Amino acid sequence: MKSNIISSRVGTFLRIARKEKKMTGKQLAVLMNISQQQISRYEIGITSITLEQLEKFLIILDKKWCDVIKFIEESLISKER
Repeated sequence: MKSNIISSRVGTFLRIARKEKKMTGKQLAVLMNISQQQISRYEIGITSITLEQLEKFLIILDKKWCDVIKFIEESLISKER
């Protein structure tokens, strides 16, 4: 159950970060060398992402590991309340 929540939160983080960069899913897909549909699956949380893939997303989206970890922690804490 927790892994689904985490996948969902990571996906939400990626979507927010992509939109902050004013990038479409298709543009990000080209940079990631994956399909736009796969980007959508990650952002929705349907498909879990590997650490290697997440690292590539973070580099492209100009984010740090601490950014995604903080986002997930804050989401989980607020959900527990």
